[in-house]
Amino acid sequence: MRSLLLLGVLVTASNAFIVQNAPCSGSTVCLINCAADPRCPIFNPVKPVLLRASTCDRFYKCESGRACEMQCPSGTHYNEREQACDWPTRACCDPSVPCQPDPCGPGGDCTNPAPPPGPIIPIPPPQPLPPSPIAPGPPCSGSTVCLINCALDSRCPVFNPVKPVLLPGQTCDYFYKCESGRACLMQCPTGTHFNTREQACDWPSRACCDPSVPCQPDPCGPGGSCNNPPAPIYPPPQPLPPPPPPPPVYPPPPNPGLPCGGTGICSSSCPVDSRCPPFNPSKPVLLSATTCERYLKCESGRACPMNCPPGLHFNVRTQICDWPFQACCDPSIECRPDPCPPGAFGCNSNQNKNNNWLFG
Repeated sequence: MRSLLLLGVLVTASNAFIVQNAPCSGSTVCLINCAADPRCPIFNPVKPVLLRASTCDRFYKCESGRACEMQCPSGTHYNEREQACDWPTRACCDPSVPCQPDPCGPGGDCTNPAPPPGPIIPIPPPQPLPPSPIAPGPPCSGSTVCLINCALDSRCPVFNPVKPVLLPGQTCDYFYKCESGRACLMQCPTGTHFNTREQACDWPSRACCDPSVPCQPDPCGPGGSCNNPPAPIYPPPQPLPPPPPPPPVYPPPPNPGLPCGGTGICSSSCPVDSRCPPFNPSKPVLLSATTCERYLKCESGRACPMNCPPGLHFNVRTQICDWPFQACCDPSIECRPDPCPPGAFGCNSNQNKNNNWLFG
């Protein structure tokens, strides 16, 4: 009987919430009722994080580092122990209401079960919540869409295709990633430029964006001729300062921790890898690294470590740096490989598999 009672409450609450809070539905969160909260993780775990509110008939649901205010159905209170809306006598939130918790709930003793509850009373739909001011939050990362860095752009499709649409930025080290009809500004790793031809961050000499840098595109890249691959290009030697009298001064050894510069092969950073072909194919060969935010780019038989832009993970399936929840690399982050992230514009809510408003 208790299960039927809770099921009736949840079904009624779910239908009422979808009607009263359109266009937000399913697990899409309305940002007008959300504020940054340090108790909420930046990346949504598999089990949603629910927090107690200042009044018994409300609670907060964490969504990408923000606490979103939700309201229980009329006549019910939030039960912190069971993480659900329940009768006030079972929720034990209001001190003026006698507390009679469910003996079969978490931490209870079900040796002598309580008598079955009375008949189920139909619950009217809750009243819509007034919009609350949006508190300034931390910089967006992971699956959170940064509206401050995104703007409507006619070149971006409303629905995200399988292969992301990338556009050149105002400067060589920036580019735009299309996200549901909007262009979101992204930055390449330090020392690299956006290569429009290969749709990836690359060495400045291969990207051919900065006119002050000699353009030496990859001859085996798109539109190139790889019949006679040229010899590897090494950076020009730097002049050494004049050494003082003995002992002589020699140039410092290169730092093995820094990425290779220019288009040369750094043996310390790019070791030989049997998975990399000796000659670069038309489409670069990218391999997964030991950490989610890095990947390996094959260069003439060697695997060169590369960093994804901050906040992104390498997506092995699409061979690009992508949102962590779409890359599905970190097991602690909820995996949503479909092209409709939380809060995206123009996404069909029927495509969202997580359509339970309470349990996420």
